[in-house]
Parts: sequence; C-alpha cells; structure tokens
Amino acid sequence: MGAITTSLVINFDAGDSDAILTAEVDGFTNGLNNGNTQFVPGDTPGFLIYKSSNVVIDSITPSAGTISNLGSGFTPAGELQDDLIFTDKQTAPPSKPIFGGFSSVWLGNNLGAPTYTETLVKVPNAGVGVLRINYLSFYTKHRLTNVPTVLSGETEYSVVIYIVGHMI
Repeated sequence: MGAITTSLVINFDAGDSDAILTAEVDGFTNGLNNGNTQFVPGDTPGFLIYKSSNVVIDSITPSAGTISNLGSGFTPAGELQDDLIFTDKQTAPPSKPIFGGFSSVWLGNNLGAPTYTETLVKVPNAGVGVLRINYLSFYTKHRLTNVPTVLSGETEYSVVIYIVGHMI
C-alpha cells in the first residue's frame, strides 16, 4: 500500500493586510506528527493554525472525520524562516504572524534596518531586495481523527479542512 499525501485547503478573505490566518500540517520534528507530512488511511494527522491576534476562529470543518483541539504553542526556535521579497516597495508580510525572536539578514541589496509588527515587515528604503527573516510564531494545535480507512469505497482520498474566521 503506497503512502497517501494529505493537503489542507484554507479559504479566507485576504481583504485586509493587517490580518493573517493560515494553516499547515505539523511538520516539526518534535511536533504532532514527528516530522511526517504524508499519511495512510487510519492515521490521525495533526495540523497547526496560525492567526494574528486580531483574528478569531469561527469554525473548523473537515470533509470527513472530526477535529480535536490540542492546545497551543510557539514554533521551535530557529525553525521558522521566510524570504521576504521587496520590489520597489517598503513593506512585505511574513507568512505567519511574528510573535518575537525576530532576526534578519539581507541577501544582496540592503534596503536598511527592518522594523516589524505582527503582520508586516517594513524597511526604510524602497528598492529591490530579499530579506531573510527568522522569527517565532504562535499556533493552535489540532488533530484530524475518526476518518475511516475506507471512505466511500476508496482507500486513497483527500480530506479538506475548512477554517473560517473573522477580524476583531
């Protein structure tokens, strides 16, 4: 029996750049899945939801199975890194909210010392550059359970997890 890959589909309104809502399968070595990101029927994959402090989760709905809440935590130090792209602008959003541990290095052109908020990194000079950032983010932990090994007669399938939130 071959491995089955799982994916997470997140739909949200990105109309306001001051908010972040994103999710991913927990791939951290010491995380919910011990570094595994591929699953077979019968597994109970864990996933993480990252949100800025101005976002409230309204619902988490799977297409099959049930979701359990397993608490919260911070990303392991040194494991969260983004390359922010600046193209004649002074701001770029991180992929996840920044909650501390921020450090950065310019890869090529230096547009100055960055400052940051939870949802945005700003540099003093507009231009073209790549800023590599390392930081800590906060997440909530969840697990998908009660998905049968055979789903509607299929032994290879996808499960969608739909997350809805709103800004406060």
